[in-house]
Amino acid sequence: MPKAKGFTLIEVLIAMAIFAVISAMTFQGLQTSMMVQQSAEEKSAELNDIQLVMTLMLDDFLNVARRPIFPAFGDERLPAFQEDSDEYTKDNSYYCEVSFSRAGLDPGGLIRSGLHRVAYCQQQDKLYRLSWPVLDRAQDSQPVVSILLENVVSFSVDPQWSDAREQDQNSRAYLESLPWDEGEEGGGIKVELVLKDQNDDERTFTRHFPGLGEYPWRLEP
Repeated sequence: MPKAKGFTLIEVLIAMAIFAVISAMTFQGLQTSMMVQQSAEEKSAELNDIQLVMTLMLDDFLNVARRPIFPAFGDERLPAFQEDSDEYTKDNSYYCEVSFSRAGLDPGGLIRSGLHRVAYCQQQDKLYRLSWPVLDRAQDSQPVVSILLENVVSFSVDPQWSDAREQDQNSRAYLESLPWDEGEEGGGIKVELVLKDQNDDERTFTRHFPGLGEYPWRLEP
């Protein structure tokens, strides 16, 4: 009768050990691949959100109207394009890097006035867009508040001004002046946005938006 053949216990243990090592290496590679894919998807989604915000800003800046406003409190007019303003809603207050008068239909169709006021504001780690359906506000006028981005470290707006901005602040030339393009760095309004990603690394995004391109008008004070 022939002798039965098979694997010894040591051979089985060695095979199991080799299989375990290969499985661990395969799982580690798969896990790394999934983490890389997830990170790429998160960065892609972040870039998509930033692109949408920049597109919205471009639409707003291209439709800036040379129309000063009267605030809800006080009798001094505010310029058509104003830097560094405090804006108030029923439930909160915002420090805004820029506020301006805008013509045309507001994106999303939420506001249908021919002219309205828009502001971009950073509150803690969020970037907000405020939009009022009227220019000259009453005390109970409330804006539509939209959260554009989160994990915002800093947000700044740096417009280029003509000599009209040197006028007296109560003059028509000052109140109606808008950023204009002097041909430097490709635009009349520089926006810089610093965001923090999932790894707490800061990333800076800079965009130059066009100004008026030329200075075709001259106002008297």
